[in-house]
Amino acid sequence: MGNFTPGDKVFACAGIRLGGYGEYVALPASYTIVSKPGNMSFADAAAVPLGGLNALHFMRLAKVQPGEHVAINGAGGSIGSYAVQIAKSMGAEVTAVDSGFKEAGVRGFGVDHFLDYTHDDFTAGGRTYDVIFDMVPGSPYAACINALRPQGRYLAGNARLSTMYVVCGRPDSLTRRAGSRPPVNPQPGCWRSRR
Repeated sequence: MGNFTPGDKVFACAGIRLGGYGEYVALPASYTIVSKPGNMSFADAAAVPLGGLNALHFMRLAKVQPGEHVAINGAGGSIGSYAVQIAKSMGAEVTAVDSGFKEAGVRGFGVDHFLDYTHDDFTAGGRTYDVIFDMVPGSPYAACINALRPQGRYLAGNARLSTMYVVCGRPDSLTRRAGSRPPVNPQPGCWRSRR
């Protein structure tokens, strides 16, 4: 049981096994298993492995630096809401993009700017970002790439297969129109601008 004793209140990431029924699941000690904070319910803790760990993975992959401007498209979802908080903790200026009815909740995560996608296109109007973390399938890929600053990073956290093909597969006209060359050895989900 490692650092835990019977009766400890814990939560964990069960990987592709799914199922958050800790009292019935045996996991290897190598899995991510942590003590549940006393001020957190089990229901709240259950959201952390999916949203929190995915957001942490992508924000680390983006190598967010203090002072960088990060746009999070889908900031009100389970992964986006954690990504906002993680990017802020890394010192970033964060623009959240989501539906207007989520604005109050998303602003509670500490965003610097909020854009309602039904009224504002976060890739238009000359807005540029060091990092775009895109959780919305079907976002206009070329527009996102064109909204990156030089050396900017685009991360597709919930990409359609066609976007993954452009990002990780052979280069095509979308990549060339974006004004940049494709990555040499891309990591899944991350594309770095070469402008």
